[in-house]
Amino acid sequence: MTSEPERRYAWAMSFENFKFPRPDGLELHVHHQRVSEPRASILIAHGMAEHGARYERFAKHLAERGIESFIPDHRGHGETARTTEELGHLGDEGGFVAARDDLLALLEEIRRRNGDKPILVMGHSMGSFLVQSMLREGPRVAAVIFSGSNGPPPAIASLGRIVARIEKMRLGPKGRSPVLHALTFKSYNDHFKPTRTEADWLSRDREEVNRYVQDPLAGFNCTTSTWIALLDALPELLKEEALERWPRVPIQLVSGDEDPVGDYGKGVLKLDEILVKAGFDVKLDLYRGGRHEMLNEINRDEVFAAIVGFIERVLAERQSEHS
Repeated sequence: MTSEPERRYAWAMSFENFKFPRPDGLELHVHHQRVSEPRASILIAHGMAEHGARYERFAKHLAERGIESFIPDHRGHGETARTTEELGHLGDEGGFVAARDDLLALLEEIRRRNGDKPILVMGHSMGSFLVQSMLREGPRVAAVIFSGSNGPPPAIASLGRIVARIEKMRLGPKGRSPVLHALTFKSYNDHFKPTRTEADWLSRDREEVNRYVQDPLAGFNCTTSTWIALLDALPELLKEEALERWPRVPIQLVSGDEDPVGDYGKGVLKLDEILVKAGFDVKLDLYRGGRHEMLNEINRDEVFAAIVGFIERVLAERQSEHS
């Protein structure tokens, strides 16, 4: 993306990045927080309208504890997007599945690099739904962390799927719909009126919100095709037949009870209920007052400690099983 230097942003100077080629000619930009002798690795799937470099602080925190991070910019996001026009566009058709398959392929690349060392997978927001889709393919992972996620979509989500298709007919597959934006990101923010910015719903930390608003690779409107791909995928993710194919590993849910994506805690509690009923070992961390990005919240040190504690438990249990 050197042809558009004005889009570059001074993030993540500690990352050692690399390009990961895909069969369709796309190259994923992967943010890599290297550890000389890693105890384990973690693959992190970021959310919609952001990018992997925003996870640098968290990745450095994990690196200090021997956990190596791989954080790809999804299709149509960050430095994987080759032009400004590509930002927010997963693809004309099948973009969600393609992004899911990118993660599965990168998971195998991490395994090739690090051998039999444990690999954890974490997904935030849209990334959590991509990870849910990944798990249907039965990948070999040590544990899963969902951040800013939700349970099954409410009935009204069907209306969103219809609206998205109407907007695609009106604007084209690469069109940006003010209607879809108003139904999602804008409505999320309206809950917190009076607001200072269009992104107050992300965090109570004003500096973190300012960084997001000022970031040229964050906060953009996604295309009609991207919304259709996401909304079509959601109803299938947590069906019983899908959950039966998930690997039987520990799961951590991290969310704020003021996160609109998680229906202000209710959706995350439903997700916890579904996973426990399906027989999974689930740790739920629901933070009072927390908004959408718990890794960037005012109590992020507490959140980091909870995630590290979960990872340490998983690694200790694995070591005990193999000793």
